[in-house]
Amino acid sequence: MNRIALAAVLLLGATVVSAQAPAPAAAASTVAPHTCGKAPQWPGKESSNKERLAFEREFKTWGDCARAYMDKNKAVIAEHQKAVNVVVDEYNSVIDKVKETRDAENKTAK
Repeated sequence: MNRIALAAVLLLGATVVSAQAPAPAAAASTVAPHTCGKAPQWPGKESSNKERLAFEREFKTWGDCARAYMDKNKAVIAEHQKAVNVVVDEYNSVIDKVKETRDAENKTAK
């Protein structure tokens, strides 16, 4: 009997949700690739001191750019996660209220 009541409540909830305005379609999210250029290549064991110093300069510039790109995208991910968590909490709250109402109705029906 409880399963039938739960199914009825969920079906009713689905009907109410479908009667509401549909959620806007999620915009296609594209992540822009980094603009740091090609990663420098280690000149090798046989390279001159001048070549190694040039590599170190290029690597520092490229590495700073890459870290800034990663940090920026981590911040965007964190913002999205916060927004998702709000919806998850709201959804869970609705489900809990439905269960409480259903349980109370089942107790009074007995």
